[in-house]
Amino acid sequence: MSAARFTAAAVLACAACGGDDGPPVDAEIGMHTLTGVVRYEDRAQQRNGRLSTTRVPTPARAVQISLLADDDGAVIASGVTGDDGSYQFEYVGGPSEPVHLLAAAVSTNPDRPIVVGRSGGAVHGFGGPSFGLEATTMDLLITEASGEAEAFNIFDQLVTSADVVREQLGLTPTMLRANWARGSNDGTYYDGSLKLLGASSDDDGYDDTVILHEAGHFIEDVVGRTDSPGGQHDGSPTDPNLAWSEGFATYWAMSVTGVPFYGDSNAGGGWGYNGDTAVTRAPQAAGPLDQDVPENMITEVLWDLGDAGATDDDPHAGTQLAVQRIQPDYLRATPLRADGERGVDLVDFLDGYLMAAGQAPCAAVRTIVVTNHSFPYDFGGATALCP
Repeated sequence: MSAARFTAAAVLACAACGGDDGPPVDAEIGMHTLTGVVRYEDRAQQRNGRLSTTRVPTPARAVQISLLADDDGAVIASGVTGDDGSYQFEYVGGPSEPVHLLAAAVSTNPDRPIVVGRSGGAVHGFGGPSFGLEATTMDLLITEASGEAEAFNIFDQLVTSADVVREQLGLTPTMLRANWARGSNDGTYYDGSLKLLGASSDDDGYDDTVILHEAGHFIEDVVGRTDSPGGQHDGSPTDPNLAWSEGFATYWAMSVTGVPFYGDSNAGGGWGYNGDTAVTRAPQAAGPLDQDVPENMITEVLWDLGDAGATDDDPHAGTQLAVQRIQPDYLRATPLRADGERGVDLVDFLDGYLMAAGQAPCAAVRTIVVTNHSFPYDFGGATALCP
């Protein structure tokens, strides 16, 4: 029962409760309580991009968990796991009835509206072994061997992204669907939903930062603004709208995890990138604002503007929230100036950032943008705040 469609659940109520108006209650039928923890096997990504060979049982938080009758699939009880993967059911039934648990990678909770399925529409699910209703505890481990653990890892990364939208940005998350299946070679991209590779040569199901990068495209689409033309990108200088979009998406992955790392595994191993220690520069330090730029430069500028503390290696002690907020507060809400590339680019972000921050960080921002990354932003342009 490795893949299944999720069916909306209902809790059974006790029908004939005895007395003169009905038959006596079967002595074996009564109230039952079942508790347990749902976990999935995760493989951590190392800083060289490769996946660990160790499979770590990890709480499957916020997923739908149901108790089903073996004989006809009837839903006896249903709920949502906690952030520790735990669940508790209370239901009426007989002790001899064989049942099993079914976890589904779906949440209709408005705080975390997420679905992880296949391209055909089926939602990923994992069913456990049969047991009797006399059991009081039953845990569930979603294994990698079943072909479902990666789907639940994708779900968990999207929970992290949704929590940042709700808890930090103060916005109501929008329903997000991700499609992944082992063996799928459709590609990894965003087109209104997330598409993630599952090919034997390149499987992104455990690549947390790749998943969150695609979630970053979703964020700029529904929370902020994007004018990306799409297309191929390899880190070399490219269209400023495309560079902005790809650089922001990678930054989103780093900012929600709090670690300036991006990695991508593949059958040959993988690769990793540190957005804090790497320094990527604009091709023309004295060039035009609308010059082609590398997406990594965008990521590094955003990270440097948002990081702080003992590990901060630039003169600006900012916050990731201040950087993230420019998407909904400025890029989505404000008409953009025509200087630079028409449409959202780094120029527009810096306009919004300085308008929000004021004059105090001008010197530090200039060091990050101009000195460290050679981008010729016109500090006295739209904001008129920085001399």
